Amino acid sequence: MVVRAVVLRSESRFGNRSYRFIGGSPRIITGKLDSERLPSKLAPPVKLPDMKRLPSGVRLLIFITALYVFLLSITLLGDGFKGLGSPFVRTLLSFTANPLSALFIGILATTIVQSSSCTTSLVVGLVASGTIGITNAIPIIMGANIGTTVTNTIVSFAHVTRRQEFGRAFPAAVVHDIFNILSVAVLLPLETFFHPIAWVSGLLAKVFAGVGGFTFASPLKFATEPVADSLAGFVQHKPVLMLLIAIILLYIALRFIVGMMRSLVSRRLGLVIDKYLFGNATKAFLIGLAFTALVQSSSVTISIAVPMAGAGLLTLRQVFPYSLGANIGTTVTAILAALVTGSVGAIQIAFAHLVFNITGSLIWYPLKVVPLGIATWWGEFCARRRIWAFIYAVVVFIAIPLAMIILIKRR
Repeated sequence: MVVRAVVLRSESRFGNRSYRFIGGSPRIITGKLDSERLPSKLAPPVKLPDMKRLPSGVRLLIFITALYVFLLSITLLGDGFKGLGSPFVRTLLSFTANPLSALFIGILATTIVQSSSCTTSLVVGLVASGTIGITNAIPIIMGANIGTTVTNTIVSFAHVTRRQEFGRAFPAAVVHDIFNILSVAVLLPLETFFHPIAWVSGLLAKVFAGVGGFTFASPLKFATEPVADSLAGFVQHKPVLMLLIAIILLYIALRFIVGMMRSLVSRRLGLVIDKYLFGNATKAFLIGLAFTALVQSSSVTISIAVPMAGAGLLTLRQVFPYSLGANIGTTVTAILAALVTGSVGAIQIAFAHLVFNITGSLIWYPLKVVPLGIATWWGEFCARRRIWAFIYAVVVFIAIPLAMIILIKRR
């Protein structure tokens, strides 16, 4: 006679007891459950290999590769959106009727093309041709500052399946949105009635008009554009396919970046990051400014900080001054490029962008408890109800601007 016995254990329904089923009849036995006697079907799931077991050099190589793929995905994301929306954006910008409509046009246009630099360049051309005046061009620049932050929010969505990571990454992404929205709330009414930004930027444009400038190629573009162009050619420059590839690469790259960060981070490296890079607000600000001036993209600069926050390497308080530096750094290359043209209108637009960002920083950094508090509260809320993060992105960057543009135009 063959007797088959299966040992089971249940803590949730039957307490901490073990059962032996012999011939279909259960009998309670005492003692701890021997995991080695479990059948294979009841064994705990096999975990993925621990990245910490890989040699440090291999982990570092994987991290650098993942970082490159991440930057490539950001480039593809921008190229895809530009392919979809550039003709529409040129038409949209020409519809500017007043400062309020100009603000929402700037938000929507920059959300579509994923680049405040692209929007600024189009605005310079429209000002030079006389299509729009400087009083309406400045609110477009303000809107562009808000619209460009959608990239950071999209990057944070790659963490959405891991609640704790998302609870750290999402506030780090939206604190930039909140800062720019608060700055616009204060400075747009002032600019509409008193024109301080137009006056200061006009003065600076006259002073620096004959100085001359220079341009330099972004190392980021040098590194990613050949691969991005090859992929665009492979999909026959179809924007939808480019966006799909970009989102897939973004998700994969962030998974590896966060995983490698966790495996590479030691107490010593954490101290180096905290002490020498983000040890105080000044260091974080200067790093954000310098890195953005180098890569010529505030979206890339802040997007890199999002997975670092998700991995627990950076706090929201450290990301905030870093994002302020990135906000100002993105205007440096635009000013240098504008100075090359010698066009007073182009130079004034570039300086208006700089004056707006500096003024916003001077207002809200001393009052940082406001943007930090809002970002923390909203991040915690969206970490519990993650669908609201997607609703936020659609409503703030698309629905509200589009509705306001239509409403104002009908009036």
